[in-house]
Amino acid sequence: MISPDNSLTSGTIDQQIANTETQISQLVIRLENAKRDVQEWVDANSSLSLSAAKARAETQSLGRGLGGVLLGSGYRASCRRAAASANAGIARKVAAKRAEIKQGKQNAQEVVRQVQFQISLLKDELKTLKSQRKSLSPTKKSNQTVQTASRSLVLLEKLSEAYQMGLLTQEEYEEKRKKIVDEI
Repeated sequence: MISPDNSLTSGTIDQQIANTETQISQLVIRLENAKRDVQEWVDANSSLSLSAAKARAETQSLGRGLGGVLLGSGYRASCRRAAASANAGIARKVAAKRAEIKQGKQNAQEVVRQVQFQISLLKDELKTLKSQRKSLSPTKKSNQTVQTASRSLVLLEKLSEAYQMGLLTQEEYEEKRKKIVDEI
């Protein structure tokens, strides 16, 4: 954003608008990829549930059938113990994999939140740039200056919230804050 003054040209603002729109487009693609990553983690969790259920079902059949009848109750008891042990192993593996899936999903969701926030900031900046382009006309200049300052204050508040939420590093925060303040 650039504050409206006599040194601004329509071309300068148009270039900034084009750059901002390009950044938004790139972030939208990144957002779609991040959402796809979240869905992949959800699908991995569903797949894990199915494979664990199949593995437990296989252990349940141990000791049943003709071998269990012919070899007797001792054999069946031994098979039940083996099945219980196998099921415990399956449960441990599933728990470890679920923890990995949960962490991966949370990381992907955090990326989605960050990208959405960045898109929001850029859209606000784009609105401000477009209003500045309109403000170059002499009749609306003073009203547009007030509106630009107001929008800049809103952007500063959002930027501060993003920093406090940990979405921006201190360097990013200071850079963006300085840019906004210089433009007021």
